[in-house]
Amino acid sequence: MGNNYTVINLKQYLDAKGKNLLPDDQIYKDFGSFSCGPNADVERFLLNNSISFSRKKQSVSYCVYDGDKHLVGYFALAVKPVTFRSEVLSKTARKVVERVSKYNANTKEYSASGYLIAQLGKNFRIAKELQISGSHLLNIAINSIQQAQNLVGGTIVFLECENHPKLMNFYEQNLFRHFSSRITDNPNTEGLVLNQMFRLI
Repeated sequence: MGNNYTVINLKQYLDAKGKNLLPDDQIYKDFGSFSCGPNADVERFLLNNSISFSRKKQSVSYCVYDGDKHLVGYFALAVKPVTFRSEVLSKTARKVVERVSKYNANTKEYSASGYLIAQLGKNFRIAKELQISGSHLLNIAINSIQQAQNLVGGTIVFLECENHPKLMNFYEQNLFRHFSSRITDNPNTEGLVLNQMFRLI
């Protein structure tokens, strides 16, 4: 399989269509054939929220197609506040974070804005030999963030993932570090522990 992928910014796609998609629009068909395997929340977001969130600029979803026009994956990006406890940062990371954050001496926390990878999912419904690797999809997301970085600055990328060793290892291999955890209040995943991870670019 080649690596000639095309990335479609869903907000730009909607703008070009006048923000009103017809029921037979190809992208609806592509979404309907998307399956993210065991990660139902990622699949649910694409089907139910990606268009409305992109319209309202809450986040922007990006659809990744291969050269044969298969939807191989997608990701969603947003700019969100993020807080780090001082002790989780290495000396090198702290120096970088200090430049783009405010420090609260009482709580010993750094507060900043960062690029959130809100969703990241590959399509398991297409043939295995056509599937994109998770690392390649993540790198495409990082490259998209770097394009924004070149325009407006910023250096922090963060995300949340389920508390599974395989997922943690995947992100650690891609230069992310765990910095906190939280319990989700999403009614679809209530009580689920999410690990928060960050990377500097």
